Amino acid sequence: MAHWDGKAWQQTQVDGFPRSAVGSILAVSPTEVWAGGTGGFVGGPPGKPIPPLLVRFDGQSWNRVRIPADFGGITSLVPGASGELGWIAVARSLKWGPPGSTPPLIPGPDFLAWNGQSFAEHSEPVVAGEGDSSSLRLAAVPGTATVWSVGRAGVPRAPSPRGSCGSAERRPPVR
Repeated sequence: MAHWDGKAWQQTQVDGFPRSAVGSILAVSPTEVWAGGTGGFVGGPPGKPIPPLLVRFDGQSWNRVRIPADFGGITSLVPGASGELGWIAVARSLKWGPPGSTPPLIPGPDFLAWNGQSFAEHSEPVVAGEGDSSSLRLAAVPGTATVWSVGRAGVPRAPSPRGSCGSAERRPPVR
């Protein structure tokens, strides 16, 4: 990542992991900048999903921010009505299920609404005949609470040979 300081572009490292990939950024003031992406990229450890990366600049340093998803990638950051961070899109979001559950991973939130202190989790709407979106982008309407979303829908999940099924219904509401 890089930033313009008024004279030249400066390289900026936002996370100590060399495999981190930042793909979205939102500057809300000179002392508050958010960046999101993944804590790794394709080519990471075999069989291990990639964790999301959300970092916040406070004018001095970048700090990692915990979100309620264990895996996936942050694909979009948009401001709320006040101009502060409002919404985050998390593509391919997964969480660890309860201990001993099969499968061990469960769907996570597609969208996170930030209230300045914590995140509220939201799922994308169910569209008959489509699967979960693999890429999500957001656009906020300035000065309002309205946010638009686009995504690339996947194919519906087919029933498994054991009888459980991931149907065209995406996922239950995240609570």
